[in-house]
Amino acid sequence: MKQNLKEIAYKKIKENILECVYEPNSILNEERLQTELGISRTPIREALSCIEHEGLIKIIPKKGILVSNFTISDLYHIYEIRMLHEPYLIRTYAGNIEKEILVEMRALHVSLLEHVQHGYTPEMQKELYKLDDSFHAIFYSVCPNPYMKSIYELVKSLSQRQRIMIGKIFDTRVISTIEEHIEIIDLILNKDLEEAASSMIKHMSKSLKASIKTITDNPLSTRF
Repeated sequence: MKQNLKEIAYKKIKENILECVYEPNSILNEERLQTELGISRTPIREALSCIEHEGLIKIIPKKGILVSNFTISDLYHIYEIRMLHEPYLIRTYAGNIEKEILVEMRALHVSLLEHVQHGYTPEMQKELYKLDDSFHAIFYSVCPNPYMKSIYELVKSLSQRQRIMIGKIFDTRVISTIEEHIEIIDLILNKDLEEAASSMIKHMSKSLKASIKTITDNPLSTRF
């Protein structure tokens, strides 16, 4: 039961950080978390220890729990990891992805693209984020290296937080994002893994530039 409570606390606290319910640079305390979650101190502390290890909080003795900020430097660091890993995964392992999975992923992108071209709604935005996560997760799913998968889970969490904190950055290039995904899928289907890896680098470089531009052009678009 204790382990279950720790997992419940971990999931909820982390979710609140990623969704900015607990805002960057805010201070939490154990009493507040116990009251909000209805969970005792020990599982809360164990959950916080895991979350601190992921870099989302910093536990400051006698002061409280500081929710980590998110900066342009963090953005560079996230994309640096992704641009090192994902092209490598494509070159090395994308040939192991089942054709049916790629064809289905492509069909989902084409369907969303057709809808987006007639108007972008909040529902489509959620679908795009879900599809974006699924697309990039495919390359890690065929990687046998558990340590690389662990890094992906951390980066994925930070990327989810990034979307909320800097104003849903992908909104500025929705159609391009979908089209770039389709191009990469087509290259993999054609067994041109080297070119697919190059296209992935270009795709993420464009996303990084769009993210930074959104922050610098709209400094008041986020209160963080």
